[in-house]
Amino acid sequence: MSKQMYQILCCPETKQKVTELDPRAVSKINGLIGSGKMKNVGGKYLSERISTALVREDGKIAYPVRNDIPVMLINEGMDVSEFM
Repeated sequence: MSKQMYQILCCPETKQKVTELDPRAVSKINGLIGSGKMKNVGGKYLSERISTALVREDGKIAYPVRNDIPVMLINEGMDVSEFM
């Protein structure tokens, strides 16, 4: 994703800037998804692994990127504070 895209995108809830999530955190999240233990903010268990995610500045919530498209919906966010 281009750096210009990061300048445009922000958290839909708090309007904080977002950056790409560290690959190690993505790997941990995918492990939780694979074991059926990862929920999104909306309470739905995730079943589809992510290629990357965009995390907001405070490091609490990340939004998945699927098929190179950021899913910037509040309920699709994931609590990643334990990985930051």
